Amino acid sequence: SMSDTDNTLAISPSRSVAPRPIPQHNWAYASMQNGVLMPDPLRLHVEAGFVPGAIYQFAYGTQNPRIAGLGLAGVRDLMSWIRHDPAALVNGKTLYGFGISQSGRFLRQFVHEGFNEDTAGRRVFDGLMVHIAGGARRGFNERFAQPSRTTGSRVFPFTDIDQTDKETGETGGILSRATRAGVVPKIFYTSSSWEYWGSGASTIHTTLAGEDVVVPDSSRIYHFASTQHEPARAPFVSAASTASTNTLARRGQLPHNPLDYRPGLRALYVAFDQWVRNGTPPPPSRYPREDERALAQRTALRVAGLRSIAVPEAIQPVFRLDNGEKVPGIPTIVPPRVGKPYALLVPQVDEDGNELAGIRMPALAAPLATYTGWNLRAPETGAPRELVQLVGGMLPFARTRDERRPGDARAAIVDRYPSRAGYLSRIAEEAAVLAGQRLLLKEDVPRILEEAGARSEEHTSELQSRLHLVCRL
Repeated sequence: SMSDTDNTLAISPSRSVAPRPIPQHNWAYASMQNGVLMPDPLRLHVEAGFVPGAIYQFAYGTQNPRIAGLGLAGVRDLMSWIRHDPAALVNGKTLYGFGISQSGRFLRQFVHEGFNEDTAGRRVFDGLMVHIAGGARRGFNERFAQPSRTTGSRVFPFTDIDQTDKETGETGGILSRATRAGVVPKIFYTSSSWEYWGSGASTIHTTLAGEDVVVPDSSRIYHFASTQHEPARAPFVSAASTASTNTLARRGQLPHNPLDYRPGLRALYVAFDQWVRNGTPPPPSRYPREDERALAQRTALRVAGLRSIAVPEAIQPVFRLDNGEKVPGIPTIVPPRVGKPYALLVPQVDEDGNELAGIRMPALAAPLATYTGWNLRAPETGAPRELVQLVGGMLPFARTRDERRPGDARAAIVDRYPSRAGYLSRIAEEAAVLAGQRLLLKEDVPRILEEAGARSEEHTSELQSRLHLVCRL
């Protein structure tokens, strides 16, 4: 184990700023008990107090790490047993893996480290669906592994194809080992907008310089435009109007993003199954591309539709990290040295602030609001220029021109839709288009129309002829 002098505590006001060490005499393993500072091996006490919203980096000496990484081998061996052993509890001819967020990162690491080849050299998973994992993977197979610590999980390589990082000399791709072994699975990568702002999602389909790459035929990439990590639930209220007990809603400066991409994900499940099992080509990839001007640097983002609110000054950065590994999975520099940031891009938006590229769900194609993949922290939580993790936002359109907030140039609802029936007709048209592209299941279209009708009924004005969206901002 390390000595006490090796234990360090550092503070940073932002993820974009390198942590500043806090002198050891200004903090201690202790806690206040009845007004007296007492030694406590499980608590940290900072003399100046903790700063709300600040990021603290704590490195400490310990020993006897638990073995990590066996889960990767366990999944590999279980799947191989199911496919090849007639005595297995269940048998399967076609094997799929589906992972959401952290478990999606797990699948990216699974393939990258060669676990899609079993001990007999045979393919394990025929297909993988990696959902809302962004450009991340690590955390499951290293000494003192911390799978839920995502900061160190966004590491090179990011793309399926091989690239070389001229800054570090590293070369590789997510599918390098699987390609050499001839065990490449078919893969769907699906993302929300949050992954572009907070998890480096652009890196899975761009070069390290931020240019488009050619996605291999074995993979597809689908982006659900203007969505957050997981859809929010009603009621859609903001920080200023919530009761003190509603902690989650208070975290952001905007109401959380309710745009529901799950019907689109259901359709992709079916397309994925048909592709892997029968060879039926899936819908073409739908994601923002740099050569179509649908992917942009933050400084090139069109913010005309967002002038009435605070917009993030930067994308949450992903830095090159040097942890001194000479043997994979065994870091020797803790915390790691922070190097240059990777080039990150975000989806470009239209005049309303809604994203242009990707799968635009009917409620986005016929919008009642601006939907963002980001949400800035509420001032009372500290660091109001930083992103709330995993959360997007919603900024409703004004009902009439006269009700628009100062600086809001977005068209009012009554100028967009002549009537409630006109709005529902637009939703039906957009749903039909997506169903024709196999991006919505026909069986889900009636439910989408029913939900749109219920929403518009709730927001109908006293004249019952104009849409009226109520949201306390």
